[in-house]
Amino acid sequence: MQNVLWILIGLMLVACGEQRRWPAEITGCVDCSTDDQAQVKQSIIDLNEKSGGTLLIPQSDGANKRFPIDLSFVDPKVIQPTDDSRNTRAALATLYDDHCSIQLSKELHKPENANYFKAVLWHELGHCAGLVHDKDEKEIMFPITQKIQAYSEEVILRFINEFRNSAHL
Repeated sequence: MQNVLWILIGLMLVACGEQRRWPAEITGCVDCSTDDQAQVKQSIIDLNEKSGGTLLIPQSDGANKRFPIDLSFVDPKVIQPTDDSRNTRAALATLYDDHCSIQLSKELHKPENANYFKAVLWHELGHCAGLVHDKDEKEIMFPITQKIQAYSEEVILRFINEFRNSAHL
């Protein structure tokens, strides 16, 4: 009888832990233009292609019952950690038990920031998968994101493997 009780408790814990159903899906994009949505979708398609599988579903209405990720473009002041103008944030991901919310700075729209968009989005999606910041400045999960072209293929593949492991894919 005691073994049956432990099995039932174990099954309950597994069921509770299934709130993050991956691959996750982008379920909304607040204040996103058609161009924004296309850029987000292409960045996710690129990540999936690099991974050789499906890490994320680019666009969904949430009917698939996957782990939902919602995006929004916000004024940079909304996501600033301090009043120090030297310390800026391009985005902020907030991970909850049942979803993840990513706020992207409207500064990413500027032409001079175009080469940062994909790297910033991938970094924030990494947080949604449960990744934390890395101490190595060459890594995608380093707190300060570089242009996507600055990351070697080896670094990108390492990020994908860490993403896959963290999301239990």
